[in-house]
Amino acid sequence: MLFTSSSDFTDPDPGSAGPSAARRAPSSEIEALKFDVERLLLITEALWRIVQEKHELPETELIKHITTLDLEDGKLDGRNQKPRRSHVPSAGVS
Repeated sequence: MLFTSSSDFTDPDPGSAGPSAARRAPSSEIEALKFDVERLLLITEALWRIVQEKHELPETELIKHITTLDLEDGKLDGRNQKPRRSHVPSAGVS
């Protein structure tokens, strides 16, 4: 599967030479998170390249949109930390 998470490091066919053959079980939660981040970076880069090639967009267009998203929380800090609303189910209000 393309979007394999760090929780699925084992290959059903250990003798295969496919991309998953190089995977191994993470030795820690941090290693698993690093794998997830690296995988997301790879997917993001691939998606940007597809969009860029299909629509002939300059990299400045991507930077402009990243900056706009980054500023949605009021800070230009490389993150978008919008406050998350917690869902509290109603207790049968009459």
